[in-house]
Amino acid sequence: MKLWIIYVCHATSTYRIFFWYAIDAYLMLYAVMFNRVPISSTL
Repeated sequence: MKLWIIYVCHATSTYRIFFWYAIDAYLMLYAVMFNRVPISSTL
């Protein structure tokens, strides 16, 4: 049971990291394509 809990926590944490990286990449791509926000201000 403990191994299952550890596996679920690890899966959700990695999924959360991937989710935020995808959002960051999308925002950066939007800024580059439309030139609405400077790249330096988003970093």
